[in-house]
Parts: sequence; structure tokens; C-alpha cells
Amino acid sequence: MMIEPYPEKRIQQEAIAWLREVRGYEELFSDVEATGARMDSVGVLDGRAIAIEVKPSVSSNMVRHRSGASGSIEAKIAATLLALAAPPPWLSAFKIAWKPSTYPTIAILAERYTADGLDEMKSMLSERALEWQFAFEVWQWTGAEIVTVASNTKAVRALVRDQAVSIPELTGSVVRRKPPAIDEFLKVAHGGGLGPVLSAFLDAARSHDLRLVRKVSGIGIARKCGGPEWATAFVVDCDAGSGMNVGVDLAPLGITEDQLPGTVAPKRGHMRCNRWIAWPEEAADLVRVIAERRKKGSG
Repeated sequence: MMIEPYPEKRIQQEAIAWLREVRGYEELFSDVEATGARMDSVGVLDGRAIAIEVKPSVSSNMVRHRSGASGSIEAKIAATLLALAAPPPWLSAFKIAWKPSTYPTIAILAERYTADGLDEMKSMLSERALEWQFAFEVWQWTGAEIVTVASNTKAVRALVRDQAVSIPELTGSVVRRKPPAIDEFLKVAHGGGLGPVLSAFLDAARSHDLRLVRKVSGIGIARKCGGPEWATAFVVDCDAGSGMNVGVDLAPLGITEDQLPGTVAPKRGHMRCNRWIAWPEEAADLVRVIAERRKKGSG
């Protein structure tokens, strides 16, 4: 059975194809396989050089740079603009297409935005676009077309960019903390109304002889003899209305997202699939699916 691409890949493939066909987008670089480039697509749209960052979902804590954290959208934009002076290979195409006197364009493309996430995104982009002198687009992929949610491109089209504009290096230095004990995670989960869900996750992992891996943000499960985690329950990302965010690494398990219980959750961690798990039965079923794949030798 073919493994479903991770959400960013699916969204990027569908949305970029739409951009090409409907708006004549000329893509000069693509990081659709997530090899580590700061932006996911670089090209020319409506005669303007544009760099596009793709996210399945955008929440408020993903937008602005914070000390002790890395990977914010604000930091990605700063790094992209800074790199124009001496671009790495992935950005060379952007610099070739961009005229230094004009404002470079940054686009954020997501399938979903939380209300707070969208407000924070608009606020951050409006502030930084003035300070760092760039044009921005905020797009939403509906599954059929790209809808423009916010943009300043018309306002800056005729402006001349100051070559001496100052852009800071927004690097995150993560302070390593000791992972909490499992009992502490259970207290957090119970406080958020999801104690039974985490308990079911842990009980199922133990019953299937899986190893529990305590992390700062949650608890992972893996094979007893070691190796990377197959799934992580992010206890710090609990929503009483949606459930507990659980990341699952589909590829080594040889499964697709539609084989998992729960509903699609915002991306968290390095795993390329995240699910909201709202009920103890869903937690037990999730672990069962993983354990069965492990027994078949796919992990």
C-alpha cells in the first residue's frame, strides 16, 4: 500500500500545481521532500520573486520568534532575507529572480489557521514587512484553490527598497530540561481533562511491550531494544475540545494516516503526521495499530 505523503508535501504539491496552472507561477526551486531549506518553494509570480513557506496548520505559538525556541515563521523569514546577501543553493534562484531595488515577497501557505494564529500572523507580518522591507501574502489552500487571506503587495509594489535595511539573526538556543516523570505528565493531562486518554495510551504501550520514552513535551513509544520513537503523545499540547496531540512516524511503520484513529492535528515535533486523540479507546487503538506493524517487521 502506498504511504500517504506528509501533510506539507500534499498541500505543497496540490497548491503549487494550482499556482502554475491558474496564475502562471514559475517555480525555480522546491523543497517538497523537506531536505532542510528555509522555504519550501521559490519562484516568480506576477513578475515578482517569491519564497513560499508551507504549513498544514498555523497556530499562534508558531508565528513569532522566542528565545529558547527554534523554527518560528518569523525566524524563517529573517533567515531568508538575510541570506539574500550570500545565498545558499536553494535561495540562489530567488536572488536571480529578484531585483534588489524591489521588495522581495514572502508567502505563507497553510490549509488551516487558528483564529489566534491568523491574527498573530497578520500582526507579525505587518510589523516586520515595514521594518525589513518585504511584501507578504497569507494564503489558505482550500483543496481546490488558494484564497488570499491577507496581503500588502499592492501597497509596496512601487516602493524602493533600502539596501541598508537591518535584519536580525533570530536563532533559537534551546535550553535542555530534564523530562518530567510520567506521574507529572499524568497530572498535566488530568488537569486538562485528558487523563484517561494518556492513561490508556500508557497502558496500551505497556501491554504491547513497547518502551516509554520521556521527553520534555510528552511521552514517546518505541521498541524495547532501542531506536527512534514511532509515536509521541505531546502532553503539553492538550485541548479538552479536540484531544491530545499525538505525532506518528508513518514511513517506518508502513501505514497511512487514514489507518489511524482520531482527527488531523497541527504539526508538532519532527513526525510528519499528527492526530488529535480524544478518547481512551482511540489511544488504545492507535497503539494497537503501531504494535501490529512492529510485529510484522516494518519498524
